Amino acid sequence: MTLSARETSSTRQSIIDAARNVLMSDGYSGLSTRAVAVAANTQMSQIRYHFGSKDGLILALFDDMTERLISRQSTVFNDPEIPLSRKWALSCDFLDQDLDSGYVRVLQELIAVGWSPMPGSERAGAESGAGLQRSIRPVRAQSASSCSFRWSRTISSSAPKGSSISR
Repeated sequence: MTLSARETSSTRQSIIDAARNVLMSDGYSGLSTRAVAVAANTQMSQIRYHFGSKDGLILALFDDMTERLISRQSTVFNDPEIPLSRKWALSCDFLDQDLDSGYVRVLQELIAVGWSPMPGSERAGAESGAGLQRSIRPVRAQSASSCSFRWSRTISSSAPKGSSISR
């Protein structure tokens, strides 16, 4: 019996959703492939098949959550009909949504366990950062034409937070 691409994708997504729920309720220390398999109502072999390992599952979870965030932001930020002031208000709402969705919790859990040394995490971090940068380009262009501040292209590693905007 062969699974269709849709069934495989559905199984993969249900495992990712279950991993998010387990991570949110039990933290990283309670996140095991067994707990995720139970929450997803699937076999542990499916986790290995789709993700290779617990680390692969965590990276897939982070990628999935980041992609949703970038997609949401890009939809708003790429719409030239939405005024800059409304985009700002929606961005503030996005922060609340990110907290409610668990994105911030997942990110903090990964940081707390030394997420950066995990194999592949450099790629995931770089890709999510690049995606976020791409999502705000339209807002940068819109603000440059209507505001008195300019966006700096580089940020010094020793610069204080928020120093990428200058007058």
